Amino acid sequence: MVPLIGILVRTEWGELGAHLTTPGSVEALKLSLLVSFWALGLSVLLGVPLAWLLARVDFHGKALERSLVLLPMVLPPTVGGVALLLGFGRRGLLGPFLDDAFGITLPFHTSGTVVAATFVAMTVLVALRGRWTGGHAVRGIHHAAPADDPVVLDPERDERALPAPEGRWALHAEVTGFNRLTLEAEPGTTIAVVGENGAGKTTLLRALLGLTPRAHADLRLGGDDVTAMPPHRRGVAWVPQDGALFPHLTAPGNTAYGLRAQGVARAEAREAARVWLDRLGVGHLAGRRPAQLSGGQAQRVALARALAARPRLLLLDEPLAALDQTTRARVRHTLRTHLAGFGGVCLIVTHDPVEAVSLADRVLVLSDGRALQYASPADVTRNPRSPWVARMLGRNAWPGTTTADGVKLAAGGAVVVAEPCPEGSDALAIVAPEAVSLHREQPAGSPRNVWSGTVREVTAAGSRLRVLVSSPAVADVVAEITPQAAAELGIADGTAVWCSVKATEITVVTL
Repeated sequence: MVPLIGILVRTEWGELGAHLTTPGSVEALKLSLLVSFWALGLSVLLGVPLAWLLARVDFHGKALERSLVLLPMVLPPTVGGVALLLGFGRRGLLGPFLDDAFGITLPFHTSGTVVAATFVAMTVLVALRGRWTGGHAVRGIHHAAPADDPVVLDPERDERALPAPEGRWALHAEVTGFNRLTLEAEPGTTIAVVGENGAGKTTLLRALLGLTPRAHADLRLGGDDVTAMPPHRRGVAWVPQDGALFPHLTAPGNTAYGLRAQGVARAEAREAARVWLDRLGVGHLAGRRPAQLSGGQAQRVALARALAARPRLLLLDEPLAALDQTTRARVRHTLRTHLAGFGGVCLIVTHDPVEAVSLADRVLVLSDGRALQYASPADVTRNPRSPWVARMLGRNAWPGTTTADGVKLAAGGAVVVAEPCPEGSDALAIVAPEAVSLHREQPAGSPRNVWSGTVREVTAAGSRLRVLVSSPAVADVVAEITPQAAAELGIADGTAVWCSVKATEITVVTL
């Protein structure tokens, strides 16, 4: 402000009119207008195709091209001026050619001023992107998109987006690459995707979106093959783990974005956004932008944005993870109510067994990108085919090989079961924590499976306690007992105990 104030203070305002009408001032104004219009025309002629190319087309050297376009932004003005002289000056790279062929010496010609103005204008406009439209309109850049998302979408002009779906949409996907599986689901199906870290859960979602080179999905939604379509035309809504909200839009602006991209009128989109924000308990935050929201609030806005867009396929990557228990239960109920009438397919990545059982019709268990199990929640609960899934469901799962009497465990011990399987099969011995009894002395009597161990951890699980026992025979054992029993046994970290399990309480799942 200081230079501007200095100009204003030193200006002779009484003689301003006379100064502006002098021949020198008029000539300077004409030159400024001439240079501005030429710079504008060149910026549009060169900048628009270049912006489209960088936003829509993948090609070798794209990163270098983008760096060259942005380079003038980081150059000091003096360095930029020297660079122009070295390129177009009398002794510059092209200067002698321009002088010999056209008799033009750019540093002493109006065209030189046009080149300099264009050089600056095409980069200053990049720096101002997203700031000239205010808080609600969205034009040009998707600020919150992942780094490899090339989508540039104008919700008021792009008429190629899929229309709002009406009807029912089955899912068929052939996924190759890191993920290798075939996924089919009828309309209205909700699929919980589970697996340990690195199993390929998020990669599967991004493959269905067309947003990752790690995996590719041949995707059909209903009767439409959308494989060749860009992400924003597939009719797929996604809620990533971080929400990916537009930082310059308010909660309603974010929520209405998908509908506006489909060509829905502003008023109708705003009304739908308000309804969804109210349903998810964040309607009172309508005036806030993402930076003013807590993590849980931002996640609910992101979920509202996905649901409001009326997608054919809904992809949710741990959508409730950032919510507290009370809010999670309320949002889970809202989500379950919506999914009950949803005509498409929904995939939910989750580590919460309650979400997997209460929201899903099918459970997809992934390991190293492959499907270990694809079944109903009840079947996965009864017969988990992965130790990780069994532990997620709160059960003991010990891998081993079936024998005539039961299972020889990989940890070195063995268990006896009531109904053994054929010998030599890879299997899991599944035991519920409440079926494990703890003793301070070696028990006598009916239990056929008894091991010694040491208490390693005691945690609360509702009104009961979960006791983790380390044992050389079966690795880790989780037992569930009452606080009264723990007090009577003197259970604490480091306590030596005996574990016992009846043969009838062990379920064998062959792999």
